[in-house]
Amino acid sequence: MPSSHNSWLPRYSGLLTDLYELTMAAGYVQNRFVARATFELFVRHLPPHRNYLVAAGLEQALDFLEHVRFSEEEISYLRALPLFGHVQSEFFDYLRKFRFTGDVWALPEGTIFFPGEPILRVTAPIAEAQLMETSLLSAIHLQTVIASKAARITTAAAGRPVIEFGSRRAHGIEAGVLAARAAFIGGCEGTSNAYAGYVFGMPVYGTQAHSWIMAHDDETVAFGNFLNVFPEQSTLLVDTYDVRAAIEKIIAMGRKPRGIRLDSGNVVSDSIWTRQRLDGIGWNDVQIFASGDLTEERIAALLAAGGRAGSFGVGTALSTSADSPTVGVIYKLVEVEFEDHVRSTAKFSPEKKTYPGRKQVFRFRGDDGILSEDVIALEDEIFPDAEPLLVQVMHEGHRLEAAAQAPAVVARSAQSRFLAARQHLPPRFLGLGPADPPFPVHYSSQLEKLSDQLRLKFAGLSSTKHAGAAGSAVSPQTVFWEVDVQRDFMSPDGKLYIPGAEAIIPNVQRLIEVVRRGQVFLISEVDAHLMDDPELSEWPPHCLKGTPGAELIPEGCAATRLVVPNQKGYVFPKDLSQYQQIVLEKNTLNVFDNPNTDILLGQIGPQGLPMLDRDAEFVVFGVVTEYCVRCTVEGLLDRGRRVAVVIDAIQPLDPGKGQRVLVDAQARGARIVTTAEALALVTPALVKSA
Repeated sequence: MPSSHNSWLPRYSGLLTDLYELTMAAGYVQNRFVARATFELFVRHLPPHRNYLVAAGLEQALDFLEHVRFSEEEISYLRALPLFGHVQSEFFDYLRKFRFTGDVWALPEGTIFFPGEPILRVTAPIAEAQLMETSLLSAIHLQTVIASKAARITTAAAGRPVIEFGSRRAHGIEAGVLAARAAFIGGCEGTSNAYAGYVFGMPVYGTQAHSWIMAHDDETVAFGNFLNVFPEQSTLLVDTYDVRAAIEKIIAMGRKPRGIRLDSGNVVSDSIWTRQRLDGIGWNDVQIFASGDLTEERIAALLAAGGRAGSFGVGTALSTSADSPTVGVIYKLVEVEFEDHVRSTAKFSPEKKTYPGRKQVFRFRGDDGILSEDVIALEDEIFPDAEPLLVQVMHEGHRLEAAAQAPAVVARSAQSRFLAARQHLPPRFLGLGPADPPFPVHYSSQLEKLSDQLRLKFAGLSSTKHAGAAGSAVSPQTVFWEVDVQRDFMSPDGKLYIPGAEAIIPNVQRLIEVVRRGQVFLISEVDAHLMDDPELSEWPPHCLKGTPGAELIPEGCAATRLVVPNQKGYVFPKDLSQYQQIVLEKNTLNVFDNPNTDILLGQIGPQGLPMLDRDAEFVVFGVVTEYCVRCTVEGLLDRGRRVAVVIDAIQPLDPGKGQRVLVDAQARGARIVTTAEALALVTPALVKSA
């Protein structure tokens, strides 16, 4: 146990981590696994009711990295754990000398960011980088959550000051201090937390509690005694008994306070009455301060109803981010550098895919300065018209000069950065409801290519054994055609969910698996809408280009893809056989409205897809049967192509209409097949067993 004179929670203890970080570090040290690793810290998805996030907590993260140590007591504790019984002394010597020696790149605090974008990038000897995971996630997570909540609340206040009042509801004393700091970064005017004001140079505010009023026999005496102590700074709490009676008592005293505070009751009507009463006697400069379980929604409603509060105190909702107390921040390995080579790393598990390589975020703006899109790219890519967001803040374990400023300067700069950035967001992101469409964030083509190469490698395929490559087993007589297998259609929370669509996903996955194995070529079509597309006057906005809902579901993706835009003049690569999947974008029901669809069909044969026969049969599956699936089947039949429709891998909106589509297709010569029969066309084992 710690000795009695030590704090129970040393700020810089190396034990402020999860045990498995220590076991991995021991494994690296004991196995002499010498490598330099790069980890990136980012968020997978926006939490509910958020249109953007605000980076915060970097100052505390860097402070920890600079000072983290293992004491002799802590090392002795680890030695005594049964788990470490076979760990050699070399590891404990390593901990005794431990210092963080790595480099760190980060988004400056106060930066607005979006899912997928690295908030922090750490490059260090692999054991060092691994040991820092838990503490870095903790430092960044708490303050990013609170700063992002504060951004909503201060937006709702429409320019009126908001004071952070939440320390007593925070999840611990330290959390209260850091929540106050984060709220300040997110636009709050100040805090009630005196220690946060002391450390971070934030303005501090306080009024009085109901107990002050209740401790006096007479409310007038309570007001007077407080004014005697704070003659120029008093904000008097007037709702202990009766708001309007209290206001009249203050007026009768003839002693003008700085402000009055409404903490309960009908704040709308009371604030309107109070403002009129005070203005009527010339006390126009007396402020009305509202508090009491306020949220951004309540503040917006109060103002919309004509409430006259001039400032707000927000506690529980802010210091706990009560409506969305967590954000899925993660820390993932993206690169390992050995003495003689560098290896990029990524995860490809469903719903938890990560992208490989050291990355940079590039932010684009319109001519008016308004943010237009972000591109996540590899570190060494160049986009001349964009602003790179990640900056280096630490080198060899020491903060760079720009990142080593006084805490008060850092907090004030972070707030200024956020407030300036918020002014350049498109207006739809400033509402309290979900922005539609979300802010567009794309991955660069180079990053997508690197990701596809790694996915192909870990799928057990060589770089020369994918669709159409020499010596591959691509079926010449069969082409799979996938229709609109996108999140907005397939997922129950999608913008235009097709009821029951998730039921066909297992069969879609079975069909795509043979594509990934290089046994059949895949053409996919996807909606890629813009808000002014005519189709969106008939249907709700969906599959808006660049949004998560427009993405193919993971089960519908092959390892190597080429995306073909819906525009004239597009030039196809000479060798289309290097891809397993070609994705045709469209903004109508009919993929043949994309001029490149017919050009692609013309490439089948010697020109661009020599492994396919000109008379190959197109096996169609996806959604929706009576709309886009019908248009594709009819379009192929109109062009004299052979067509099969996979009956158990399509989904209609109206089963009756869907059935009529199949009857009409059969009458024109199309075949109706099952998933097993479609697989048998390209999988010899299934042919033998069929």
